[in-house]
Amino acid sequence: MGKESGLIRSRRAADSQPVDPFKLSKEQRSLLQAVFDVWHQNGAWPKWLYVHYEMKARGFDASAVLRTMPLGLVSGVSIGYPQFRDTVSLKISGINYCERAQAQKEAFMALLRLAQEADRSYHPKPTDDAGPEIRESELRGHLPAEMLKPMSEVLDHWIGVLSPTHRAGADHAEWVLTVSQEVQRFQAVNNLDQYVLAVAEWLRPPIAGRPKSRQIFVLMPFEDRQQPVYDAIRAAVATVKGFVCKRSDEITSPGRISFQIIEAIQLSDLVIVDLWGHNPNVMYELGFAHAAGKPTILLAPKRYQSPFDIHDWRYIEYSHGELQHLTQKLAAWLGEPSILATLPVSSPTTSA
Repeated sequence: MGKESGLIRSRRAADSQPVDPFKLSKEQRSLLQAVFDVWHQNGAWPKWLYVHYEMKARGFDASAVLRTMPLGLVSGVSIGYPQFRDTVSLKISGINYCERAQAQKEAFMALLRLAQEADRSYHPKPTDDAGPEIRESELRGHLPAEMLKPMSEVLDHWIGVLSPTHRAGADHAEWVLTVSQEVQRFQAVNNLDQYVLAVAEWLRPPIAGRPKSRQIFVLMPFEDRQQPVYDAIRAAVATVKGFVCKRSDEITSPGRISFQIIEAIQLSDLVIVDLWGHNPNVMYELGFAHAAGKPTILLAPKRYQSPFDIHDWRYIEYSHGELQHLTQKLAAWLGEPSILATLPVSSPTTSA
């Protein structure tokens, strides 16, 4: 076969380049590649300490680069406050920007096609409460067995959960993909470039037609004892012009609650978190808000024993018997220039 012309080679090189709906910089691509290379070579994700010094050797400030990273590419580390001990990983949209990742990209598309087909043909019983399951025997017919574990680490939760499952009477665990109902968002996707574009569009906060008020999402336990605390929060928000707040029980549209909460955090301008009771759901959602780089205000009752990972965060202390003080303190915090400066202007025609 004769040598390819320069034009053909350049076209093939262009075809191999990942789609870029996020318009990533050279520094952002370098960070993604640094994380991927460790996982690809060692089968384990690196600590942020490694990424920090690897990027430093390349002449970049890793933390500064991370703070500019769009949602949906990096996970496991707080975008706003990365810690050396954090384990950094990538989602498939992030891997799409990496070189030497063709096997991972092909394996993901195989899983996506299986999930799409399972969702289209699924007929649940009236008592079923989970999506269709795809067993290991079928999975192995579409992607190499050695790709099951890596895919379990990068698969987006809105496609499904891939995990080893023990069946009754079985002497070993088998891999099972439990498909999410949210996969229907991607039924028209036929390749990875289209998938990344769809994810970028989904995660991108709307601009045109977005409400002019700044959106505050409140994370807190739904206990009767805490309702007066929420009333105090709303009273504080009402004193600051241009702010509105809500919590997940005020979301009225149909859909899966966990995904709606994640989406509400992503689209919010500020997150207020009540730490009362060490509620596990609240702590999980707080972790997601930190990873998404959202400005966050923490509230806690007097004599609160803070978990290690947030022990050095400032929070507003309150007493159930003096909640008017909570309203006053929170209103003052919302009026702080340091808080307002971190919030985006809600629309191009709206001033801060």
